[in-house]
Amino acid sequence: MSKRTRRNKRKLNAKERLAAKLFGDNREETLGKPPGTAIHVGPVYDFDPYLTLFRYHAGESKEFDRVDPKDLPQEIKGADYVNWVNVEGLHNVKLIQEVAKLFELHPLTVEDILNTNLRPGFETFPGYSFFALNMLYCADNGQLTEEHVSIIFKGNVVLTFQETPGDVWQKIRDRIRAQTSLVCSRGPDYLVYMLIDSIVDGYYQVIDGLGEKIDDVEEELSLGPRNMMLKRTFELRREILILRKHIMPVRDLFSKVQVNGGVFQNQTQVFLKDLSDHILQVTESLTLSMEMSNVLI
Repeated sequence: MSKRTRRNKRKLNAKERLAAKLFGDNREETLGKPPGTAIHVGPVYDFDPYLTLFRYHAGESKEFDRVDPKDLPQEIKGADYVNWVNVEGLHNVKLIQEVAKLFELHPLTVEDILNTNLRPGFETFPGYSFFALNMLYCADNGQLTEEHVSIIFKGNVVLTFQETPGDVWQKIRDRIRAQTSLVCSRGPDYLVYMLIDSIVDGYYQVIDGLGEKIDDVEEELSLGPRNMMLKRTFELRREILILRKHIMPVRDLFSKVQVNGGVFQNQTQVFLKDLSDHILQVTESLTLSMEMSNVLI
């Protein structure tokens, strides 16, 4: 990619990013293509995608930044280590294909990794399990930020793919570095649980922020008509619709995981049941928020 091309790529602001997620973005590129075609569907951000690698077990952790995919086979040898490979940036299709080839991922998996409009879900393929979710959190300016995330669990390797740098996983990285968490003494399935649990915790924070916005609007409306109040109320409703699109399917994801039964070890299944209860609480809160927005309108 030329320097000129990189300069012409503009990072979308929060409002544009939400619109792209709600209504779809460059979806027409996939029309007429055979299943498994590797096409990036989503915003293109102004940075070069890269890989990071964590290798750890109880008592030791190693961290590698800006890893060349060609070096990964050497780095991940040794079944006594859990290997977490994180790819930040999906708009470099060639890089995603290179990583997929190294780990023998199915073309349909590659297609789903690159489709940022993909509905959250869970699938099993020969040798690995695939999770698709949406990471949600509030940016420093209060705007809702969300991105498509894929998690692949294969042997002693956990692969994660995300759209942009920055996520809700920083505490997990810190715990691995400090060797202060169960994640360091458990297997890769526990790391997968921790990654998903952090994403669901982000849902709680977003729903709490949404509740505060609804309370503010309700309090202002109780004082009488105000300019722009209807617009604010419809903006709240739009935000709720986006959250419903991303969060509601996660309930079905957990149901499929529990029916499968072979992804997580017994000692991790207990934590997974608790996580399933959490997502149920989140969806109930989201339904209540929708009802409140109807009352406000």
